[in-house]
Amino acid sequence: MGKRIRRLQRGFYCVVALLAALLPMTHGERYQTFAMECGGTVELGDIEAGYLSYSYDPGQDCTATFTGTSGKKFLLHFVTLDMGPDDSCDGQELRIYDGEQASGDLLASVCGSEQEDITASSNVVTLRLTSDDDSARGEFRIQYTMFYDSQDDACRESEDFRCDDGKCIRSELQQDGYCNCPGGADEPDGCEAGVSDSSEAEPEGEPESEPEPESEPESESEWIPELGMTMWALTGIIIGIVAFLIFTGVAVYFAIKHYKKGSIGGSPGPTTTIPMGQPPAYSPQSKTGPTPISA
Repeated sequence: MGKRIRRLQRGFYCVVALLAALLPMTHGERYQTFAMECGGTVELGDIEAGYLSYSYDPGQDCTATFTGTSGKKFLLHFVTLDMGPDDSCDGQELRIYDGEQASGDLLASVCGSEQEDITASSNVVTLRLTSDDDSARGEFRIQYTMFYDSQDDACRESEDFRCDDGKCIRSELQQDGYCNCPGGADEPDGCEAGVSDSSEAEPEGEPESEPEPESEPESESEWIPELGMTMWALTGIIIGIVAFLIFTGVAVYFAIKHYKKGSIGGSPGPTTTIPMGQPPAYSPQSKTGPTPISA
Protein backbone atom coordinates (compact mmCIF):
# COMPACT_ATOMS: atom_id res chain seq x y z
CA MET A 1 0.00 0.00 0.00
CA GLY A 2 2.82 2.40 0.91
CA LYS A 3 4.64 1.79 -2.38
CA ARG A 4 1.45 2.41 -4.33
CA ILE A 5 0.89 5.76 -2.60
CA ARG A 6 4.50 6.81 -3.26
CA ARG A 7 4.13 5.96 -6.95
CA LEU A 8 0.92 7.99 -7.14
CA GLN A 9 2.62 10.92 -5.43
CA ARG A 10 5.54 10.87 -7.88
CA GLY A 11 3.14 10.84 -10.80
CA PHE A 12 1.19 13.69 -9.26
CA TYR A 13 4.33 15.80 -8.83
CA CYS A 14 5.10 15.34 -12.54
CA VAL A 15 1.58 16.46 -13.47
CA VAL A 16 1.84 19.55 -11.24
CA ALA A 17 5.22 20.49 -12.72
CA LEU A 18 3.84 20.12 -16.24
CA LEU A 19 0.78 22.19 -15.37
CA ALA A 20 2.90 24.97 -13.88
CA ALA A 21 5.02 25.02 -17.04
CA LEU A 22 2.08 25.05 -19.45
CA LEU A 23 0.01 27.75 -17.77
CA PRO A 24 2.48 30.55 -18.50
CA MET A 25 2.65 29.34 -22.11
CA THR A 26 -1.09 29.93 -22.46
CA HIS A 27 -0.46 33.65 -22.04
CA GLY A 28 2.95 33.49 -23.64
CA GLU A 29 1.46 32.43 -26.98
CA ARG A 30 0.42 36.06 -27.40
CA TYR A 31 3.47 37.81 -25.96
CA GLN A 32 6.54 35.90 -27.01
CA THR A 33 9.78 37.75 -27.75
CA PHE A 34 11.33 37.46 -31.22
CA ALA A 35 14.92 38.54 -31.76
CA MET A 36 16.34 39.87 -35.01
CA GLU A 37 17.88 37.17 -37.18
CA CYS A 38 20.42 39.09 -39.24
CA GLY A 39 19.93 38.42 -42.93
CA GLY A 40 16.83 36.28 -42.39
CA THR A 41 13.06 36.36 -42.10
CA VAL A 42 11.20 35.71 -38.84
CA GLU A 43 7.75 34.17 -39.24
CA LEU A 44 5.48 35.23 -36.38
CA GLY A 45 2.71 32.80 -37.34
CA ASP A 46 -0.63 33.46 -35.68
CA ILE A 47 0.93 35.17 -32.64
CA GLU A 48 -0.74 38.56 -33.05
CA ALA A 49 0.90 40.37 -30.13
CA GLY A 50 4.44 40.08 -28.82
CA TYR A 51 7.86 41.69 -28.78
CA LEU A 52 10.66 42.36 -31.28
CA SER A 53 13.97 42.94 -29.53
CA TYR A 54 17.68 43.24 -30.18
CA SER A 55 20.80 44.09 -28.18
CA TYR A 56 23.78 45.12 -30.25
CA ASP A 57 27.47 45.96 -29.99
CA PRO A 58 29.45 48.62 -31.88
CA GLY A 59 30.22 47.98 -35.53
CA GLN A 60 27.08 46.11 -36.55
CA ASP A 61 24.88 46.12 -39.65
CA CYS A 62 21.92 43.78 -39.15
CA THR A 63 18.81 43.50 -41.31
CA ALA A 64 15.84 41.26 -40.51
CA THR A 65 12.32 40.91 -41.87
CA PHE A 66 9.28 40.07 -39.73
CA THR A 67 6.14 38.55 -41.25
CA GLY A 68 2.87 38.56 -39.30
CA THR A 69 -0.68 37.36 -39.88
CA SER A 70 -1.79 37.58 -43.49
CA GLY A 71 -4.36 40.29 -44.17
CA LYS A 72 -3.35 42.36 -41.14
CA LYS A 73 -0.94 45.19 -40.37
CA PHE A 74 1.78 45.94 -37.83
CA LEU A 75 1.35 48.46 -35.01
CA LEU A 76 4.72 49.03 -33.31
CA HIS A 77 5.26 50.57 -29.87
CA PHE A 78 8.71 51.02 -28.31
CA VAL A 79 8.78 49.70 -24.76
CA THR A 80 12.57 50.04 -24.39
CA LEU A 81 14.83 52.27 -26.50
CA ASP A 82 18.48 52.90 -25.67
CA MET A 83 20.24 54.08 -28.81
CA GLY A 84 22.52 57.00 -28.08
CA PRO A 85 21.60 60.68 -27.74
CA ASP A 86 18.18 61.96 -28.75
CA ASP A 87 19.37 64.88 -30.87
CA SER A 88 20.94 62.87 -33.71
CA CYS A 89 21.23 59.39 -35.18
CA ASP A 90 24.95 59.66 -35.88
CA GLY A 91 26.73 56.42 -35.09
CA GLN A 92 23.70 54.20 -34.43
CA GLU A 93 20.31 54.03 -36.07
CA LEU A 94 17.34 51.71 -36.50
CA ARG A 95 15.47 52.04 -39.77
CA ILE A 96 12.03 50.50 -40.13
CA TYR A 97 10.77 49.80 -43.65
CA ASP A 98 7.28 48.98 -44.87
CA GLY A 99 7.59 45.64 -46.67
CA GLU A 100 10.10 42.89 -47.30
CA GLN A 101 13.04 44.95 -48.55
CA ALA A 102 15.23 47.49 -46.81
CA SER A 103 14.95 49.55 -49.99
CA GLY A 104 11.18 49.97 -49.56
CA ASP A 105 9.24 52.82 -48.02
CA LEU A 106 10.95 54.12 -44.89
CA LEU A 107 8.48 54.30 -42.00
CA ALA A 108 10.84 55.70 -39.37
CA SER A 109 14.45 56.37 -38.53
CA VAL A 110 14.85 55.62 -34.84
CA CYS A 111 17.53 56.56 -32.30
CA GLY A 112 17.83 58.08 -28.85
CA SER A 113 15.38 57.03 -26.14
CA GLU A 114 11.92 58.05 -27.40
CA GLN A 115 9.86 57.16 -30.44
CA GLU A 116 6.21 57.52 -31.39
CA ASP A 117 4.13 54.52 -32.40
CA ILE A 118 4.61 53.26 -35.96
CA THR A 119 1.89 51.83 -38.22
CA ALA A 120 2.73 49.71 -41.26
CA SER A 121 0.53 49.16 -44.31
CA SER A 122 0.95 45.38 -44.42
CA ASN A 123 1.87 42.31 -42.41
CA VAL A 124 5.57 42.63 -43.27
CA VAL A 125 8.17 45.02 -41.83
CA THR A 126 11.94 45.10 -42.24
CA LEU A 127 14.31 46.38 -39.56
CA ARG A 128 17.87 47.48 -40.25
CA LEU A 129 20.19 48.28 -37.33
CA THR A 130 23.52 50.00 -37.99
CA SER A 131 26.16 51.07 -35.46
CA ASP A 132 29.68 52.31 -36.11
CA ASP A 133 32.80 51.21 -34.28
CA ASP A 134 32.81 54.26 -31.99
CA SER A 135 29.23 53.95 -30.78
CA ALA A 136 28.18 52.51 -27.46
CA ARG A 137 26.21 49.33 -26.95
CA GLY A 138 22.46 49.68 -27.29
CA GLU A 139 19.16 47.86 -27.33
CA PHE A 140 15.51 48.19 -28.23
CA ARG A 141 12.32 46.29 -27.41
CA ILE A 142 9.19 46.79 -29.48
CA GLN A 143 5.70 45.60 -28.62
CA TYR A 144 3.90 44.69 -31.83
CA THR A 145 0.18 44.19 -32.40
CA MET A 146 -1.44 42.85 -35.56
CA PHE A 147 -4.62 44.70 -36.57
CA TYR A 148 -6.89 45.45 -39.51
CA ASP A 149 -9.02 48.50 -40.28
CA SER A 150 -12.72 48.37 -39.51
CA GLN A 151 -15.31 49.09 -42.17
CA ASP A 152 -18.54 51.00 -41.54
CA ASP A 153 -17.51 51.29 -37.88
CA ALA A 154 -17.52 47.52 -37.46
CA CYS A 155 -14.93 44.73 -37.44
CA ARG A 156 -15.27 42.02 -40.07
CA GLU A 157 -15.13 39.43 -37.29
CA SER A 158 -17.90 40.04 -34.79
CA GLU A 159 -15.87 38.75 -31.85
CA ASP A 160 -12.91 41.07 -32.55
CA PHE A 161 -12.44 44.28 -30.56
CA ARG A 162 -12.64 47.69 -32.23
CA CYS A 163 -10.30 50.40 -30.95
CA ASP A 164 -11.40 54.03 -30.75
CA ASP A 165 -9.40 54.90 -33.88
CA GLY A 166 -11.01 52.12 -35.96
CA LYS A 167 -8.31 49.46 -35.60
CA CYS A 168 -9.61 45.93 -34.99
CA ILE A 169 -7.63 43.51 -32.84
CA ARG A 170 -8.21 39.95 -31.74
CA SER A 171 -10.68 39.64 -28.87
CA GLU A 172 -8.17 37.72 -26.71
CA LEU A 173 -6.06 40.88 -26.49
CA GLN A 174 -8.84 42.76 -24.71
CA GLN A 175 -8.42 43.19 -20.94
CA ASP A 176 -5.25 41.10 -20.75
CA GLY A 177 -3.20 43.76 -18.96
CA TYR A 178 -1.40 45.02 -22.08
CA CYS A 179 -2.56 48.01 -24.13
CA ASN A 180 -2.87 47.09 -27.80
CA CYS A 181 -5.13 49.95 -28.88
CA PRO A 182 -3.90 53.56 -29.15
CA GLY A 183 -5.13 55.22 -25.98
CA GLY A 184 -5.63 51.89 -24.20
CA ALA A 185 -9.30 51.43 -25.13
CA ASP A 186 -8.88 47.66 -24.76
CA GLU A 187 -7.75 48.04 -21.13
CA PRO A 188 -10.27 50.16 -19.17
CA ASP A 189 -8.52 49.30 -15.90
CA GLY A 190 -5.10 50.35 -17.14
CA CYS A 191 -2.21 48.37 -18.55
CA GLU A 192 1.32 47.35 -17.68
CA ALA A 193 2.70 48.22 -21.12
CA GLY A 194 1.42 49.09 -24.53
CA VAL A 195 0.85 51.71 -27.18
CA SER A 196 0.86 55.37 -26.28
CA ASP A 197 -1.96 57.85 -26.48
CA SER A 198 -0.97 60.72 -28.75
CA SER A 199 -4.23 62.55 -27.93
CA GLU A 200 -3.01 63.27 -24.42
CA ALA A 201 -0.22 65.60 -25.59
CA GLU A 202 -0.06 68.92 -23.72
CA PRO A 203 -1.49 71.96 -25.55
CA GLU A 204 1.01 74.35 -27.06
CA GLY A 205 1.85 77.43 -25.04
CA GLU A 206 1.45 75.83 -21.63
CA PRO A 207 4.60 75.33 -19.59
CA GLU A 208 5.76 71.80 -19.30
CA SER A 209 5.20 70.34 -15.88
CA GLU A 210 8.19 69.05 -14.01
CA PRO A 211 8.53 65.29 -14.26
CA GLU A 212 7.40 63.53 -11.15
CA PRO A 213 9.89 61.27 -9.42
CA GLU A 214 9.55 57.68 -10.41
CA SER A 215 7.38 55.88 -7.90
CA GLU A 216 7.58 52.32 -6.72
CA PRO A 217 4.58 51.02 -8.72
CA GLU A 218 5.92 52.48 -11.98
CA SER A 219 9.25 50.72 -11.67
CA GLU A 220 7.47 47.48 -10.91
CA SER A 221 5.19 47.87 -13.93
CA GLU A 222 8.27 48.12 -16.13
CA TRP A 223 9.76 45.10 -14.42
CA ILE A 224 6.80 42.82 -15.16
CA PRO A 225 6.94 42.88 -18.99
CA GLU A 226 10.69 42.30 -18.96
CA LEU A 227 10.34 39.17 -16.85
CA GLY A 228 7.38 37.75 -18.70
CA MET A 229 4.12 36.32 -17.39
CA THR A 230 4.86 36.42 -13.67
CA MET A 231 1.19 36.60 -12.74
CA TRP A 232 0.42 33.46 -14.74
CA ALA A 233 3.34 31.59 -13.26
CA LEU A 234 2.04 32.46 -9.79
CA THR A 235 -1.41 31.21 -10.81
CA GLY A 236 0.12 27.90 -11.86
CA ILE A 237 1.89 27.54 -8.51
CA ILE A 238 -1.32 28.24 -6.57
CA ILE A 239 -3.28 25.71 -8.63
CA GLY A 240 -0.52 23.16 -8.10
CA ILE A 241 -0.62 23.64 -4.31
CA VAL A 242 -4.42 23.30 -4.21
CA ALA A 243 -4.29 20.17 -6.36
CA PHE A 244 -1.60 18.70 -4.11
CA LEU A 245 -3.74 19.25 -1.01
CA ILE A 246 -6.73 17.62 -2.70
CA PHE A 247 -4.64 14.65 -3.81
CA THR A 248 -3.15 14.21 -0.34
CA GLY A 249 -6.60 14.27 1.25
CA VAL A 250 -7.92 11.65 -1.17
CA ALA A 251 -4.87 9.42 -0.60
CA VAL A 252 -5.27 9.61 3.19
CA TYR A 253 -9.00 8.87 2.88
CA PHE A 254 -8.44 5.69 0.88
CA ALA A 255 -5.59 4.61 3.16
CA ILE A 256 -7.83 4.91 6.24
CA LYS A 257 -10.66 3.15 4.42
CA HIS A 258 -8.35 0.29 3.47
CA TYR A 259 -7.10 0.00 7.07
CA LYS A 260 -10.62 -0.10 8.51
CA LYS A 261 -11.68 -2.74 6.00
CA GLY A 262 -8.85 -5.00 7.18
CA SER A 263 -9.80 -4.45 10.83
CA ILE A 264 -13.49 -5.37 10.38
CA GLY A 265 -12.64 -8.96 9.40
CA GLY A 266 -11.02 -9.49 12.83
CA SER A 267 -7.95 -11.49 13.63
CA PRO A 268 -8.07 -15.19 12.76
CA GLY A 269 -8.98 -17.63 15.60
CA PRO A 270 -6.64 -20.23 17.11
CA THR A 271 -5.75 -23.19 14.91
CA THR A 272 -5.35 -26.80 16.01
CA THR A 273 -2.21 -28.52 14.87
CA ILE A 274 -2.31 -32.26 14.41
CA PRO A 275 1.14 -33.77 14.74
CA MET A 276 2.08 -35.86 11.77
CA GLY A 277 3.63 -39.33 11.98
CA GLN A 278 2.43 -40.14 15.53
CA PRO A 279 0.63 -43.55 15.84
CA PRO A 280 -2.91 -43.53 17.21
CA ALA A 281 -3.52 -44.50 20.83
CA TYR A 282 -5.29 -47.85 21.40
CA SER A 283 -7.62 -48.69 24.28
CA PRO A 284 -7.11 -51.88 26.34
CA GLN A 285 -10.02 -53.46 24.53
CA SER A 286 -8.09 -53.43 21.30
CA LYS A 287 -5.80 -56.20 22.64
CA THR A 288 -8.62 -58.68 23.25
CA GLY A 289 -10.41 -58.18 19.99
CA PRO A 290 -13.65 -56.54 19.20
CA THR A 291 -16.34 -56.14 21.80
CA PRO A 292 -19.02 -58.83 21.36
CA ILE A 293 -22.46 -57.70 20.40
CA SER A 294 -25.11 -58.79 22.88
CA ALA A 295 -28.21 -60.48 21.58
